Amino acid sequence: SIRVPAEDLLIDDLSLFPTGWTVDLPPFSARDRLDILMDQGTIDFADVGFASPNAQFGSPTAGQIVRNFGSGSEAAWEVRRRFQPSDSSFSIEQLGEWSYHNKVADRFRLYCDIRESTPQVKVEGGWTDCIAVGQYGEYISTFNSPVGSEYNMSPADFERILRAIDEKISTSLDSHTP
Repeated sequence: SIRVPAEDLLIDDLSLFPTGWTVDLPPFSARDRLDILMDQGTIDFADVGFASPNAQFGSPTAGQIVRNFGSGSEAAWEVRRRFQPSDSSFSIEQLGEWSYHNKVADRFRLYCDIRESTPQVKVEGGWTDCIAVGQYGEYISTFNSPVGSEYNMSPADFERILRAIDEKISTSLDSHTP
């Protein structure tokens, strides 16, 4: 079967996002950048970034990253290796209404953390960041975003974006399967 470019699995539809969100980093493909692919340990890599309303330099951002590891077994191993909730991680249910269960991905993880300020991202008292990790065969898609009213991103908004990512990836991969 033909490999789908990682970039084709990125969401680019701003209408999925709450009002005021913008594209912060346009879709980027590292397909021809061997340095990035080697650094990431992937055969293909793409990402896109989004900024919340009133975001300034140093505000937390949202983003999707798609990595292709070349095989499903390699991707499964990478999910376990790279994406472990920490002892302080918590479930998004603690932030509000949540009903989503991913039935498309081979493996799926979703957890939230309180992030501390860094030199790049300065938020007094930290912020809540949630990450969804889905493995689809040889691909892993991650989507992370600050969640909270100050970012105009509710758990329901996060869920709507995740559903769209699932839909986009499953549709794209299905259409390339002979």
